[in-house]
Amino acid sequence: MTESNSVTVTEQERALLDLIATAESGGHGYTAYYPGRYDPTIVEKTLAQIDQFQTKRIESGIRSSAIGRYQFIRKTLRGAVSAAGLDPQRTRFTPIVQDHLILEVMRQSRGLNRWLGRSLSTPEFCLNLAK
Repeated sequence: MTESNSVTVTEQERALLDLIATAESGGHGYTAYYPGRYDPTIVEKTLAQIDQFQTKRIESGIRSSAIGRYQFIRKTLRGAVSAAGLDPQRTRFTPIVQDHLILEVMRQSRGLNRWLGRSLSTPEFCLNLAK
């Protein structure tokens, strides 16, 4: 995925993403990072730079590496980047990329596709999201 590519997000997925973001990043959205701060340059950084930022914060004793609209912690973000096959050196942490990555996480480990296909109940899916 390059920055010029787009991610197709259905209305149902967009509503879900908006709901998650409300609880995770509040008004700071794609530029948020823990604890309740934001930096407009976050969406300009490469995924490798985001990883370095998260690592430095953890090493400095900050309790969480959560960043972006969906408050990705470093381990989750690394796994999503790998699963999505993105080049961390070339791919920026743009809104499109953040949406793509969270959908990837929800598809692979939270049962998004089963929920959308109605083979996973909403309560079960919500429990999966809370993990």
